[in-house]
Amino acid sequence: MSGKKRKRKKVADTMELEVLEQDENFYFIAGYTEGGFPFGITWEEYEAEKGHWD
Repeated sequence: MSGKKRKRKKVADTMELEVLEQDENFYFIAGYTEGGFPFGITWEEYEAEKGHWD
């Protein structure tokens, strides 16, 4: 196996899946405040922007 192929496999082995965090208010939760409140993109913001992509 060439060095290039080994490198690709090593990168693939170390990649982790990112989980898209959502709830009934947020389409995407980017993080949480010190008080534990989520912040990110709301479903309303997502729907408004989605029209621009179509």
